[in-house]
Amino acid sequence: MGNSKSSSSGKDDPSYRAPNEFFSSALKVGRAIPNHDEYKTDHKNKTVVMLGGEDLYQAPREVTWRPLNPGWCKVNSDASRSWKPGRAGLGFIIRDEDLNFVAGAAFRVKLDDISILELMAAAKGLKRAIELGFRRVWLESDCQTVVAWIQGKGKPSLTATLILIRIDVYVSKLKDFSISHIHREGNKPADFLASLNQKMGVKKINLHNMPPKLQEEIESDKRRYCAQLRRR
Repeated sequence: MGNSKSSSSGKDDPSYRAPNEFFSSALKVGRAIPNHDEYKTDHKNKTVVMLGGEDLYQAPREVTWRPLNPGWCKVNSDASRSWKPGRAGLGFIIRDEDLNFVAGAAFRVKLDDISILELMAAAKGLKRAIELGFRRVWLESDCQTVVAWIQGKGKPSLTATLILIRIDVYVSKLKDFSISHIHREGNKPADFLASLNQKMGVKKINLHNMPPKLQEEIESDKRRYCAQLRRR
C-alpha cells in the first residue's frame, strides 16, 4: 500500500491507523490498536457520552456525534436478522463532517450468521464511500466482533477472512482510515436501514426517497451534536 498523507482528524482519534499500517497480511487483517476507552460524563443529566469501550456505570446512555475534519466521511453500518431462518438485512449510512446525509442503502440477504452479516454491511458501506470519492473514512460498527476482526484481533472464520481481504483492498485505496465501536444508541440510522423489510434485494437511499423514520433519526443525531457543541 502507498504511504498515507497526514491528517489531523484521523490522527487525533486513538483508534487511528494509516492504511499502510492497518493490515499486515491477507489472513491476519489489521494490527491491534491501542485501547480507546473514552467517555464524557454529564452527571447532571445522568448521561454518558460513549467514545468507545464499555460502560463506566449503568445509566441512560446518550451517544453523540464525534466531529470530523473537512474531507472525512463517517460510515455507520449495521445488520439485523429476522425470526425466520435465512432472512436478514444489512444497512449503512454515509455522512460528511457536518453530519449531512450523503448516501445510504439497505440490503435483504439470506444468511443467519450475525457477525458475518455485520462484516458484510461494513464492507458495503466502505466500498460505497470510496465510489463516492472519499479518501478519508471513519467506519463505525456496533458489533465489537467486527471491529476486533478489522483490527486484527480474534480468530475470524474462512468466510469472514474472505470479506476482510476485500476490506483490505478497499482500505488500500484510502489516504486515511479509522475504525471504532459505537453503542447501538448512536447507530440508529444504520439500524433502521438494516431492519427495513423489503421485497427487493437492494434499496439505495437518497434525499428523494428517504423514509421519514430515517430522516427523523438523522435529525435527532444533529440535535444531539448541536447540543454537544453548545455545552463546550
